[in-house]
Formats: sequence, structure tokens, C-alpha cells
Amino acid sequence: MLDIDLIISTMFFGKILNQGESYQFNAQNADEFQGEVLSITNAVLTPTSKDSASLFIKQDNQEYLIATLTKECPQIILNIFISLLDELQIFVKGNASVHISGFFEPEQD
Repeated sequence: MLDIDLIISTMFFGKILNQGESYQFNAQNADEFQGEVLSITNAVLTPTSKDSASLFIKQDNQEYLIATLTKECPQIILNIFISLLDELQIFVKGNASVHISGFFEPEQD
């Protein structure tokens, strides 16, 4: 019998990104139980942030704006699938912190 808590803890992804910090996605981040595809589903401005923040993904020296979060719009639902075999970075511009969350897609047999 499989423990439900184990499934939830191995599939969940969450990071808090502060101004100037980035998170590198790569194959070393994938554990054999998590799989190689990450789905980012949510981004939220930290409630104590006084300024806005923009969330970017960088691939091959190209930056892509994913979302801009403000006090008026502090949360966004996303549908981004990232292959951990690709070299990507996610980072925040702005004087604020952003919580990102999602889950690892189970590997298909």
C-alpha cells in the first residue's frame, strides 16, 4: 500500500524567490520519483511586499516575462510545463518576493 503523504511530498514543488535570486532547472533537480517534467501552476506576491515583482524564465540568454504581480493583482494561475532536461532559470525582477508552486508530472510507463 502506498502512503498518500509520500505521493504529495514527492510531487509538490515550491520555491520562494527574492529579488536577485534565481532557480536553475536541470536534470540534477529531478529525482527518479519526481520525473523530468515540472508543471508550475501558481505565483503569488509575498503578502508583506510593498512593491510589484515580475517573474521571468531565461533560456539560451533569452528572457521571457511570465507574470507581473502587484498589490492589486498579487496572484496568478499559470500553466507552464518545464522539461528538467532543458537548462532554464526562473527569477524575479522588482523589490519583492514571489512564491511559486506546482508539481512534478508522474513519469509515464
